[in-house]
Amino acid sequence: MGFNRTCPIASQYGSHQFGGLGIRKLETEATIKKIQGLQSLMEKPDSSRLIMIAFQWQQHIYGVSYPLLASDKPFIEYGNSKWLNHFTQLLRKHNIHIKLKEFEHPIPQRENDVCIMDTITKNTASKITLQRLNACRLFLQITLLSEITSANGKLIKHNILKRKRNSIASTKIWPRQKSSDKATWTMWRSLLKRNFCSYDNTIQSQSQLGSWNCQANQLARKYRFLYSPALQEIYDKQGKKIVSWFAKDARRTTISRNVDSQDDESSIPADAHPIKLINKNLFYIKRITKTTLTNSQPLSLIDFILDKPEWQRLLIENFKENTNARSLLQCLMAKSELLIASDGSKTRTKSGGGWFIATKDGTIIIRGSNPDFGQLGKMHSYRSEVYASLAFQLFIKTYAEYFKVTIESQVTSYCDNKAYVERLKQFIDDPYMSRGLFKQTEQEAYRIILQIQNP
Repeated sequence: MGFNRTCPIASQYGSHQFGGLGIRKLETEATIKKIQGLQSLMEKPDSSRLIMIAFQWQQHIYGVSYPLLASDKPFIEYGNSKWLNHFTQLLRKHNIHIKLKEFEHPIPQRENDVCIMDTITKNTASKITLQRLNACRLFLQITLLSEITSANGKLIKHNILKRKRNSIASTKIWPRQKSSDKATWTMWRSLLKRNFCSYDNTIQSQSQLGSWNCQANQLARKYRFLYSPALQEIYDKQGKKIVSWFAKDARRTTISRNVDSQDDESSIPADAHPIKLINKNLFYIKRITKTTLTNSQPLSLIDFILDKPEWQRLLIENFKENTNARSLLQCLMAKSELLIASDGSKTRTKSGGGWFIATKDGTIIIRGSNPDFGQLGKMHSYRSEVYASLAFQLFIKTYAEYFKVTIESQVTSYCDNKAYVERLKQFIDDPYMSRGLFKQTEQEAYRIILQIQNP
């Protein structure tokens, strides 16, 4: 039994109870069967991995920021997998979203960063045109606008317009894509300029890229030189070898490295971002824009500490309050006298420090410790003392910052390292150490201690 094309849909697929023919729509049944088949495959470890690779590869080929299987945006088939293209179309048609638990999507590298194909697909509806443009993108091995712009984020690199790949390799695996013909590359240049540029290769003012805002392990390309704002260090990564220097002479757009402070590293900090080498020791840097703080208060003190830069968190996150004594907050609000003691140690296999804060009668209200800090081969007890002293003073400053109180209590600090006390006295009298320099990290530690003691 059949029906003609003018037969009402309700009559075709409606149930017999309501006078319909009760015919099942084959397209809908096929969609259900495909989803059920995928579900059964996802329950098995081996096949689950293969399905995830297929979905992830499809996402990578399309180069868009939104998940293809869980979006309502119009879908144009410019990818090369006919099965996945048809499956995605079926999901769109039936308004079905498949959300995967573990799914990688392009991470914006800089402020105003976008996926190139996101912008192109908004302004281009031709399937053939999108296939040709995507072939150019795959050949160049790029996904984000930040991968084709200059260090200042204002220009599109000339090599991208001249069908030449970046000298900096991508962190992703790419398909073997042949270079397109001359007409396709002309179309690529034209559409790039039309979508992103105001004139020539200058990016429109509202689309120009700002500072870097992704973590070092999320970078889309294997940049050689990086800078950590938290540690104020420059890193040179070549293969598995990582070398660091202290940064100096920081200006608005440039920064230099202190060649005498060269050191080997095992990893790069999460906050490190790319910088461009201008000459032997000078680098171009795009400063991080300081965002305006919101009024949202962290739920607890430990949450507030965990939001701090990594080096601060490592120093002060290990603390324990004495619930049987007055709180530190009560002492600060009452301007009570506080006693603080710290000690650092270094053995053949480890280093670290400890501290406590007590009331005038000797009752301990908070105690804490800091873990290994620095390279063990270059650590010694004197530097451990510096970090232990920095830890408790940084903690009390952070504590007051969280509870929004001013530190007006008289604080007496105890330390068993005479050399450290004498050096701190010298630094208080002469903050710029005009009588002689010493290790820059220790100088920064003393400077922070001085700022805490004299807010």
